Amino acid sequence: MHHTSIRISDELYELIEASGRPISEVVRDALASYFGVELTDEGKKLLLDLVNELIDARLEEHVQEYSHVRDIDLQLSESESANVARALEVIKDWHSRGIEPTVAQVADEVGIGSRALGRLLKEQGIKTKLTKRGKKAGRYILIGTV
Repeated sequence: MHHTSIRISDELYELIEASGRPISEVVRDALASYFGVELTDEGKKLLLDLVNELIDARLEEHVQEYSHVRDIDLQLSESESANVARALEVIKDWHSRGIEPTVAQVADEVGIGSRALGRLLKEQGIKTKLTKRGKKAGRYILIGTV
């Protein structure tokens, strides 16, 4: 093993401390993941926990932003607000499994048209990206954009 020193943001440091794991272990697992080296089971669990925490925090930001904007001037109907809430749950579920869904896939689960969902997501500041995965092109909701 070799020794190295790095500087990290306060936010990353707090997340590492909150994990209860040694800093060196977390950094080794992160580098292993970055370079495609197999993670330990504990490293996989930590990575999944961190992803879920980030998704939860991002969703909470959007829910708070949505509530504030709605009170001022957005005036979404009850069914539209229910669709947005359901769509965010569905997106979180897909992202927690490491999958970036298309707008059409989320719309199918929510039970509305993909264009209507795209409009609602855009109004909430959630961006989609026209991307090709394998041979399937579509508007994907990328991890980290919600």
